[in-house]
Amino acid sequence: IAASQAIGTNAIHHGAYRVLAGMAFALGGARAADAPQWTERADSLRTAIDRTLWLPASGQYAMVRYGRVAPMLAPRSEALGQALAVLLDVAAPERAALLVARAPQLPFGTPTFWPSIDGVPAYHNRSIWPFVTAYATWAAADVGNTAVVEHGLATLWRGVALQLTNKENLVDATGHFEGTALNSDRQLWSVAGTLAAQTRVLFGLRFGADSLRFRPMVPPAYSGTRVMTGVRWRKATLAIAIVGHGRGIRRLLLDGKPLTGTAIPASITGSRSVRIELDEDWPPSAITMVVPRTTPATPVVVPGSDLTWASVARADHYRIVRNGVVVDSTRATRWALQPAAGVDEWQVIAVAADGTPSYASEPVRVVPASPVDGESFVLDLVPAGAARRASAVATTPPSVLTERDGPPVTVSVTTRTAARWRVEVCYANGSGPINTEDKAAIRTLLVNGTPGGVLVMPQRGAGRWDAFGMSTAVTVHLDPGVHTLSLVTRPLDANMHRDVNTARIASIRLTRLP
Repeated sequence: IAASQAIGTNAIHHGAYRVLAGMAFALGGARAADAPQWTERADSLRTAIDRTLWLPASGQYAMVRYGRVAPMLAPRSEALGQALAVLLDVAAPERAALLVARAPQLPFGTPTFWPSIDGVPAYHNRSIWPFVTAYATWAAADVGNTAVVEHGLATLWRGVALQLTNKENLVDATGHFEGTALNSDRQLWSVAGTLAAQTRVLFGLRFGADSLRFRPMVPPAYSGTRVMTGVRWRKATLAIAIVGHGRGIRRLLLDGKPLTGTAIPASITGSRSVRIELDEDWPPSAITMVVPRTTPATPVVVPGSDLTWASVARADHYRIVRNGVVVDSTRATRWALQPAAGVDEWQVIAVAADGTPSYASEPVRVVPASPVDGESFVLDLVPAGAARRASAVATTPPSVLTERDGPPVTVSVTTRTAARWRVEVCYANGSGPINTEDKAAIRTLLVNGTPGGVLVMPQRGAGRWDAFGMSTAVTVHLDPGVHTLSLVTRPLDANMHRDVNTARIASIRLTRLP
């Protein structure tokens, strides 16, 4: 998962680059020269998001791109990521409007992601988080979608009214907190989301560098006069009144005097009054209402001469995937592997009768037995001193301990021809459980002294220093000759824990790629 690419994370990075460009420009002088590089990064990332994560059939961005050698898209809609793509200007206007109109909505609110995962408790899965509904409603207001705004506001107020508090999350099928895996009252981000529905949607506050703009959307059922006082903005304190209903401004007054446009300047000071009269325009618009749906469980494939897996509940059939591409489908639970010309990754996806697919299984790697150009496809390199330095914790296989401030872990490899190699580490990390805490071991891979990428080694179970598995991978190009590969800890390799950043390294694996 550390190597995955999620719509929400990438949207936030795009927005951060835009902010950095604006900061550089505002600082002026020598710092202004930094603005173009941040703008270029934002533009490049936006292009990559559109090219890589967009799902034309559903009119949504994929929740995540995941996998190992051959990544694929998870065809789920993730509400917060979609909303951020709208609010942070990742999506162009036409695409943003389509995102909002096609985003799945449940009767009790916006699902965190949809479809959910079978057999996983209701928390992020099978859930409605009020703050996510608030972001989705704000995004709908930005594109002027009246139906999604009306639905979002209604479900936010309903949850607060019936629970008599701001719950952390709700079960998607019931709108109730009973049945959630973890919850709390007066949850800060739920409170903030409810407040944002007022300030960002009903009052439509949009804070700019040189003005305060207003983009209110007030459904007909909310018509009347709504007042917010004591709003401190820059050097002014505002009393803001919204009158009527609608999705546009008929008249904007500052201290009783009409203004042109929909903004007030940043230069105003002192106590000021703002009155906004709405246009009473509330045309119907598109909304995608769905029912709670879960995908089949992810198949667990047993490697061998054939692909075999246990029957998955609710699966109508299975898709066979080779290197990220579906090549066949079957109702059986066995499929004969085809000969490998290079390194192949095989996976299985369970598909329900309604067409809802599971996640793809953990890849099964198939490597030809015969070397190419006299060179093996897979090289397992044991770090120097692995057996000698394993005395503190007896492990099988022997391993080298690497800690945050410890020495590099180094291997040497001789390659015969120029080729691309996938580099990963066989490691153990017993610093914590697999489902929580923050002690993933992170190391930079140096290839002949030059950074080649970052390897992530998540926790594999509290105290489980004998549970070995593979890290994330880095792809590097190696010319013929002798090469030194080193795992080192650099400042950017700090994890969330900061102090515990430990793993045991059994080998560094190189797999030759096509």
